[in-house]
Amino acid sequence: MDLLKSIKMAAAGMKAQGERMRVISENLANKDSVGRTADEDPYRRKIVTFKNTLDREMNAKKVEVDKITEDKSEFGMKFDPSHPAADEDAMLKRRM
Repeated sequence: MDLLKSIKMAAAGMKAQGERMRVISENLANKDSVGRTADEDPYRRKIVTFKNTLDREMNAKKVEVDKITEDKSEFGMKFDPSHPAADEDAMLKRRM
């Protein structure tokens, strides 16, 4: 593999990892976010998956972001009667 192909492969990997880091940063920034009302769900973390794709121009496989999905796991409940988003039982939905 020549130098130019190597650079393009590395750039594709860095682009995919950059997207992953952006999503991780978003998850960290919103980890304690809760809904504004009792009916609204808190922030759902996002999950990045990758895939290998064939670059026909280089005749080599490279990595790309396949999709970004939301975590569908259940929320936990916390007793917080002072929070405006707490339900009638003073329970607040949040990520555990």
